Amino acid sequence: MRSRAPHYSLSLAVIMLTIDHLKTSNDIYGHPMGNAVLARVAEHLQAVVRSTNTPARFGGEEFVVILPENGL
Repeated sequence: MRSRAPHYSLSLAVIMLTIDHLKTSNDIYGHPMGNAVLARVAEHLQAVVRSTNTPARFGGEEFVVILPENGL
């Protein structure tokens, strides 16, 4: 996408988000619960973004959403 955006004068935005206190939740409730939280967040992001946007887990408790051609 990076090489196409300037050529076509398209915009691109990236949202970065993190789940606060996931490590504490893992320590208290165990990693299976932490994994369930990560899966639920991923499902929710997939459900609420436009079909042209791409949500992804960035690492640990961090997620990104790539929003091409968002009209900024």
